[in-house]
This record gives sequence, structure tokens and C-alpha cells, in this order.
Amino acid sequence: FANLLDGQLPTGELLHHAAAGRRGGTDATFSAPKSVSLQALVGSDHRLLEAHARAVDRALAYAENLAACRVTEGGNTRSERSGNLIVARFDHDLSRACDPQLHTHCVLVNATRRADGQWRALDNEALYRHKMLLGALYRSELAREVQNLGYQVRMTNTDGRFELRHIEDRHVRAFSQRSAAIETYLKDQGRDRSEASAWTKKLIAVVTREKKTAVDREVLRQDWVEISQQQGIDYSPTPVADRSIIDGVGASDVVAEAVDLLGEREAVFGHADLLRVALERGTGIATLNELNAAIEEAANRGLLVRCGDHYTTKEAQQREAEILAVERAGRDTLAPIYAGDPSDLVSRLNTLNHEQQQASRGVLLTRHQVIGIQGRAGVG
Repeated sequence: FANLLDGQLPTGELLHHAAAGRRGGTDATFSAPKSVSLQALVGSDHRLLEAHARAVDRALAYAENLAACRVTEGGNTRSERSGNLIVARFDHDLSRACDPQLHTHCVLVNATRRADGQWRALDNEALYRHKMLLGALYRSELAREVQNLGYQVRMTNTDGRFELRHIEDRHVRAFSQRSAAIETYLKDQGRDRSEASAWTKKLIAVVTREKKTAVDREVLRQDWVEISQQQGIDYSPTPVADRSIIDGVGASDVVAEAVDLLGEREAVFGHADLLRVALERGTGIATLNELNAAIEEAANRGLLVRCGDHYTTKEAQQREAEILAVERAGRDTLAPIYAGDPSDLVSRLNTLNHEQQQASRGVLLTRHQVIGIQGRAGVG
């Protein structure tokens, strides 16, 4: 494993361009909901450990579709899909605060094999861009697995996060010391977790984390049992035959909802974004293959309109046509806001930079009802 991280293959071959300072690998971590960890590790339902492993398997199988390397030909460098990964998996059962936390670190080794058999460094741009999709896929697959085992689930977030229905939020909080430490740190800084960015929370998680220490698993588990008894957690819920989350909803319904949600903010969206939102809003309802089939069916029926590897809708096209019609009809229909000599604006706008002057002159002198100003976010 260490040799692979250093770019040395089992054959003894040194990976192309392997050198000091290169990235050895990327850690993709898949973490089970706290209630699943409790039921597996305190409630001793070890079937959930296997369910978690299968959900990770399926997320990694999709990740392989995103694997690529960079190929240079004739002085031009492009990204080429390789479709294979080397992954080292490490299963853990504890958080740093020694709470039950089933999670798997998947180290994606910085190496992939090209179609011609050559090994090259992994171009993980697509993997990074679709990391939220991989997380949504893992959660959706795990939700299906736990429901197939007879558990009911409840959604806790629109991004597809869920918990087992018989384990309440207060039970989860009782076994979430790491989360509590982050909350306390933010509170001391006068911040609220809901307002903190993902990057801020990641930094705070690093700042507040404790050193890993060796623990006596038997003593620790006895503590977990005692806390569970104090909290009144019942680890023997009545199994159900039906998966309550589904309630008659199918892959087509989930895709339709995802299209509506994406269409509220985007005129055009990619296949991966559509899959991610469908998985998030339909956690545990449909498999990846079922969702892909539903997307294909929606496109064939005209509910989705293909634009290369992206999609739009007829409604979005109609809205765009109406907006463009308004713009066309409003050309050369108004008197300029500024009625004076345009040359006088030079001195009056001299406190602004060049691009701001251009924008201001455009606003003040246009005869059109609609104009567009393009600028970087936050420069207004």
C-alpha cells in the first residue's frame, strides 16, 4: 500500500512522473447515519455492517466510471476516461470522540491504467466534481438495504440524509460528541452551524478533533449500552414488510421532481446533476439503473430535451423564447437616461475603474429596454 502511494507498482515499475511531493491518493469517506451505527454496533445487528459495505461497493463502482488520466499528444493535453481505480478500504467503527460511527475510508490511489495498458496518475477532477453525487448514491443504496432488512427510515435533510425511524434525534445527539464539540466551538465564536460554510465546518472539525487513542472495545461498548438504557433506546423495533419511504413512488416520479427542482434555478443541467438530485430526493426509492432508465424515458417522451450531454425542458425553452422576445421588442424604444453630452460623462465617472465606467455609460446612454452587464461575483 505504501509503495502504491509512492507510485511504485507491484511489478516494480515506477509510475510515470512519480516524484517527491506528488499526491499519493485521495480519501473518499462514506459514513453511515448515526442511527445505523447505533443499531449495528450497540444493537448488534451485524447485517447492517454488510449493508454499509454493499452501499460503498456501489458508490465505488460508479466512481470507476469517472476515473480518468491525462494524455498528451502533439503537444495537446486532454483527459481520457480510464474506467478503473485502485482503492484501499479501511473500515472504522469509532468517531474521534469514541462514539459509535461506522464509516469506511476509501483511499483512491493516484494511479489508473490506460486503454493501452500504460499506468498513469489519476485525473480526479471528475471524481471531485461529482463527490456529492457519490455521497447521495451511497446514502440511497444504504437506505434501500436497511429497508430490505425490515427497518423503517425517516428523512432528516433534503440532500438524502436519513435515520432509522425508531431512533430519535435526541438519541442521535446523545452519541454525537464530535458534532457537539463543533457546535460549541462555533457558539464560542459567535457563529451558528447553519450559517457556516462547508469549508468553515471542515476547518473547525480539524481544529476540534482529538488525537486517536487506543481504547478497550469491551469497556466502551458497555458504556454505549448504559447510555442507550438511560436514553430509552429500543434496539428491537418491529420489522415491517413494506418499505415505508417508497409509498407508491417510483423512479419516474423521483426524476420528475428532480427536473422541477433543477428547473427552478437552471435552464440547462447535466445528467450527473439530475442523477444527484433524484438520488437525494428519492433516497432508497430507485437504483441508479432505474433512474437512468427513467431519465431516458423522460427524454423519449419529450419531458426532457437533450442538449448534447445536458438537458433542458420545453417550459424552460418557452420561457427563454419569451424573455428574448421582450428584449428584441425593447430595442431602440427609449430615450437615454442621461440627456446631456456623452463626453461630459468622462470627467463625471473618473472615480470608477475602466470596466465600471463602461457599465455606467451603458446604463446611462442605452436606448434599449434591456441590457446585460457581465461581471465577477461580488464586484458590484
